[in-house]
Amino acid sequence: MPYPSYHKIADDDMHALYAYFMHGVTPVSYKPEETALSFPFSQRWGMMFWNLVFDAPSNSPKSAVGLADIQRGEYLVEGLGHCGSCHTPRGLGMQETAYDSSSSAYLSGGELNGWSVPSLRGKGTSGAGIVGWSQQDIVDYLGKGRNRVAAVGGEMTSVVEHSMSYMTDSDLNAIAAYLKSLQPAAAAVAPKPASAAEQTIAKLTAGKDLSLGERLYIDNCGACHFVTGKGGPMVFPELDGASIALSKSPTGLIHTILAGAATPSTHAHRRF
Repeated sequence: MPYPSYHKIADDDMHALYAYFMHGVTPVSYKPEETALSFPFSQRWGMMFWNLVFDAPSNSPKSAVGLADIQRGEYLVEGLGHCGSCHTPRGLGMQETAYDSSSSAYLSGGELNGWSVPSLRGKGTSGAGIVGWSQQDIVDYLGKGRNRVAAVGGEMTSVVEHSMSYMTDSDLNAIAAYLKSLQPAAAAVAPKPASAAEQTIAKLTAGKDLSLGERLYIDNCGACHFVTGKGGPMVFPELDGASIALSKSPTGLIHTILAGAATPSTHAHRRF
């Protein structure tokens, strides 16, 4: 429960959420499972000590109406969207190591449930992750589940399908503007050498003296992602420069190869 983010929600939005939960959602008969955590994790009173050490200070505005784009995006990302819950590294107490953009650790990426979680710090025009994405690329990704270079996978699939795809274009653009204002780590913007990519493309195109990995790629991946690794815009995501392919942990890429990845059907981009 990401309440360190949620206590940044403005009063008017909190009242709107309460009204929706109380009057807009049909109640159902459901008995939650009993907590089976072992001691001392079963003792809820212990959370007061965690809050004392790790919880973020509250700075919620009285109203979120009329905020400029980047400010609106900051409010949505840091509060209601709680993007830092997955995209910010965790500390010793499983706390987020930062709760806002005042720290360079905020939204700098990490790992979740075996998946590499990319950095969302996107200022710039070229580099790893979303650094090379335009504002429209981010809007398309969150609203449609795919853009000209990438498609959602892993935990992000349900986030887009059940949450982000229902947001207004203005809010998606505000989020994108905020993310594009965050300076990434130096490593994320380092230019990649073109010579290595050119050599790989030439070798795969020639189809001679290929290694086992290269042959497997040509036979199983090349038809959609091509020898360039560029894929097809809005259809097959790019592998060249993709966070999942460059991650230190191969788990996410292996999972996608073995189990596949189905993009969600959204209001803005129907799959069927």
